[in-house]
Amino acid sequence: MRKELGGILIFFFVVLTLVSLLSFSPYDPSINHAGGGGDVHNFFGIVGAFTSSLLLSGFGLGAFWIPILLLVAGIRTLRGKPAKNVVPVALGGLLLVIATGCLFSFAQKEYHLFGTIFPAGGIAGGLLENLLEQYTGRAGGILTALLLFLVGLMVSTRFSPVRFGRRCRDLANRIYDRIYTFYIIRKERKLKARNLARRKEKRPEKTNREIVIKAPPKPPVITAPKPRQEEFDFMNPSGHFELPSIKFLNDPEQQPVSFDDESLQMQARLLEKKLEDFGVNGDVTEILPGPVITTFEYKPAPGVKINRIVTISDDLALALRAISVRIVAPIPGKSVIGIEIPNPERRTVHIKEIIVSKAFEKSKSKLTLCLGKDIVGEPVAVEMDKMPHLLIAGSTGSGKSVALNTMICSLLYKATPDEVKL
Repeated sequence: MRKELGGILIFFFVVLTLVSLLSFSPYDPSINHAGGGGDVHNFFGIVGAFTSSLLLSGFGLGAFWIPILLLVAGIRTLRGKPAKNVVPVALGGLLLVIATGCLFSFAQKEYHLFGTIFPAGGIAGGLLENLLEQYTGRAGGILTALLLFLVGLMVSTRFSPVRFGRRCRDLANRIYDRIYTFYIIRKERKLKARNLARRKEKRPEKTNREIVIKAPPKPPVITAPKPRQEEFDFMNPSGHFELPSIKFLNDPEQQPVSFDDESLQMQARLLEKKLEDFGVNGDVTEILPGPVITTFEYKPAPGVKINRIVTISDDLALALRAISVRIVAPIPGKSVIGIEIPNPERRTVHIKEIIVSKAFEKSKSKLTLCLGKDIVGEPVAVEMDKMPHLLIAGSTGSGKSVALNTMICSLLYKATPDEVKL
């Protein structure tokens, strides 16, 4: 409690002395001037007028150190770190105040501040200035006053010139490091931009180059002839079984496979641009649109490592605003890599399209399975008896049950119930 009260009291004297000094008027009543009953100009009235007059008359401009020293003492008191030796600190502060007034007196006798005339050193500062100039000369007096000023500052405020010099040096080093780092980074950016501009100038223009789009034509929906059932000895001629007709299957929707060539060309240019942003140069040589994904065959420039393209697949998907990007590096049998990007709209693949396809009709196996279409839209039918294993896996809702039903249905279009039983 005593600490808080002492700190508050000291801060009050800080405000009192500072405001009184700043609002000093030589025409106010004071110890040197008897007032004529007029208005008092000092902010603190008669108390402020006498306080400022007493301090300025005794110490001159050095009196402005008094509120500063009181502020330091108040902060230390509130922090619980008051000066242990009050007398040396007080004497150091007094020496600082007198030495400051002495230094101002060496320059001139009075100063005009805030429209008011202030005495330079007061009685104490002027007396010290006269003594030093008489016994040490003007130059020696100024040096001696500077020494007294520094000693008073160190004793009263614990100021360390060595520590202050180190902090100034560290600050200068930090400023220099930041300026130097900024200069280096700016220089590297300019060099990188210049090299990129040179590479773009050397590369041929791509605006007039047409990329080959291999879009499969829309297969006509035809009514397939009834499959002929091959007869075997174990069949009963009187109970001849006919394979089911394809009329039981729904016809696919009449949606033409007319891919927007202009849109695919723009997407290829965007893909090349995004890869250039990641520092990968090359060209899209061919586009293979499919029902679910579109494959872009990309030929990297000489010196570009394939692994560098594979590692940026997630960044590429983000840049292209795609759900995901799959990179096939390289495509077997070709000197290009495949970049598979999902189509904005998926096309539904109907089982009837696979049943009437040549891939299914040419298969002689009774265990022929319809799997769907490949990435370029070609029907895919496989023979299960030639497969070493059969595994169906996928996340929830990915179509495992639909795939099983499609496989079972495709078996019924190749074999009789006596040949295939579940």
